[in-house]
Amino acid sequence: MKGLNHLLSDNEKYELKKFKHLAAALIEESLGYFTPAMALYAIKCQKHNEVNGCEWYYHMTTLKLRNSGKTKTSSKDFDKALLQVNHDTIKRAFRRRHHLDINNSLRIVDYNIEGYESIGASWF
Repeated sequence: MKGLNHLLSDNEKYELKKFKHLAAALIEESLGYFTPAMALYAIKCQKHNEVNGCEWYYHMTTLKLRNSGKTKTSSKDFDKALLQVNHDTIKRAFRRRHHLDINNSLRIVDYNIEGYESIGASWF
């Protein structure tokens, strides 16, 4: 992906359409932090076992490590924890997708598939 705030390529639109319910559930799970492009990026990172260092994941990872008593971690251990946070977040969104009200998020995903760009995080 070129960046997280760009018009989607045809391939990205295809991928987003393929994972549209999961992307919508991730938008809901993130309370609107994720845009469809960011949700797609998280899904791709999970699929390819790559680190997604978005600030929301970074924050959750820092809290997870702090709560486990780890005050100092190597970058390798932090990356491993980031991978786990991405995995856990996607797993949680997937499991809760039928219980979340994803209709608004589905409209946002469809809007992106049609070629329009999302604005960004919920607080902007």
